[in-house]
Amino acid sequence: MTIRPGRRIGTERLYRRLCLRALYLYLSRSRAIIFTVFIGITPLYQVYAASDEFAEPRTVKVAEPFLEMRTGPGRGYPVFFVVVRDAWITIELRKTDWYRIKTAEGKTGWVERPQLEQTLTPSGAPTQFAQTTRDEYLQHDWELALMTGALSSSTILTLNAAHNFNENLTVETSLSQVLGDLSSSYLVDVNLLSYPFPEDEISPYFTLGMGIIYVNPRAILAQIKDTTNMLTNVGIGFKMYMTSTFFLRAEYKKNVIFTSGNANLEMNEWKIGVGAFY
Repeated sequence: MTIRPGRRIGTERLYRRLCLRALYLYLSRSRAIIFTVFIGITPLYQVYAASDEFAEPRTVKVAEPFLEMRTGPGRGYPVFFVVVRDAWITIELRKTDWYRIKTAEGKTGWVERPQLEQTLTPSGAPTQFAQTTRDEYLQHDWELALMTGALSSSTILTLNAAHNFNENLTVETSLSQVLGDLSSSYLVDVNLLSYPFPEDEISPYFTLGMGIIYVNPRAILAQIKDTTNMLTNVGIGFKMYMTSTFFLRAEYKKNVIFTSGNANLEMNEWKIGVGAFY
């Protein structure tokens, strides 16, 4: 028997609603600070709220001398109970490689995958678990990510929408707002992302793209006109897959802005954020 997660009880739905709400706030310039707060708390939400629940809890039997239950999904949590051989347990929830189980006595705790792989199904066969791999992620063609960071010395907020053509190639469109002291800028670009090691849980990528940047000076600089310039960028980043739906992402880019003057403008950009597959 291979154990796979069933339906998720509202985690994805809630996150999608939060994403739509964040997009609305992003498009409202007066609420950019609220959007920044959302970006800041989203990684915590992903780590502690994102998990896979089984449509029907699975019951297995302990085959090893004992099985250690921890108070939380990680080795940093203490062992509070030991299940002995031949006892039956129920697997209820998965969070990455940790599973929440319940004993016949009603005790609930967390067990790591390697221990559960030593259990037996009701038919006496070894219990098998489906690995969370990039093949699972690429069952979804689209992804959405929210990121924040810095463009030069200014804060940048970015919404990414991407389409996965295959495991090595992704095309992405980004909409960004740059919040500077003297101006507010908007950046739209299209990027090609290449994944040389798509099978890794922490998967690096290279990015190459081009776009436009619109600079709107603040009122105190009213004598300076708005400007729109073309740009190109090249960068590197990585994705860390937290569940079959959610991922953490970080990247660095070097942007070259083609100005009307004699010299082009180079700007460094770094960002970090979270995303979800659809």
